[in-house]
Amino acid sequence: MEPRFEDTVLYSPDAGVARAAVALREMERRIVAAGGEVRWNTRVTRIDDDGGDGVTVQTDAGALRADVVVVTVGAWTSTLLGESGADGTPLPRLRVTEENPAHFRPRDPDAVWPSFNHFVEPGSWPANVYGMPTPGEGVKVGFHCIGDEVDPDARTFRTDKHADTLADYVREWFPGLDPDTAVHISCTYTSTDDEAFVLDRRGGVVVGAGFSGQGFKFAPGVGATLADLALDPTARAAAPYRLPG
Repeated sequence: MEPRFEDTVLYSPDAGVARAAVALREMERRIVAAGGEVRWNTRVTRIDDDGGDGVTVQTDAGALRADVVVVTVGAWTSTLLGESGADGTPLPRLRVTEENPAHFRPRDPDAVWPSFNHFVEPGSWPANVYGMPTPGEGVKVGFHCIGDEVDPDARTFRTDKHADTLADYVREWFPGLDPDTAVHISCTYTSTDDEAFVLDRRGGVVVGAGFSGQGFKFAPGVGATLADLALDPTARAAAPYRLPG
């Protein structure tokens, strides 16, 4: 048994793990195959909703026009859309933090690890814990949303915050991992105050934001919702995810 348990456990043997890099490559392949275009390293500087006549996207390489634009820019949402979105509708507060999970090497290289969430005893550790296997890198383990608030354009890329505490946690709760093999990384969370996602449309702009460190695991549902919002101006996401008004 790789982890250790002390209380009730919910196990989903038919669950899967989405590989981010593989998923992105496949999405790009399908976009190109369907006649779309992917532009890497093209910075968007401004988005203007032209009041029913379409949307103008200003980039470093020139302007683009579209009937509808889906904006999913993570830590740069407030920077690009402003505090009140493209049409004046207030965005919720989006707090950007720099988080420091780490990859740990399994003691048994053939062990099959699941993704996991551990709701710890309050006060025993800095926060709840999440993790998942990362092929070629080990098992990722991190404390949930305890990083310093940062400007995404001025990140420190610090990797040592809570490093010893995280190793102690792994030593206690994951005997199947070697706690002395941690490779710490820097990543960002963009969180709303209640950790509810933002999935809504105003005019020609669809916004997906505030995923609070947990959006990727819901990627199929999030993608379907954003597609519905883009294709049908009468579509609405579930109430907790809507912008006010």
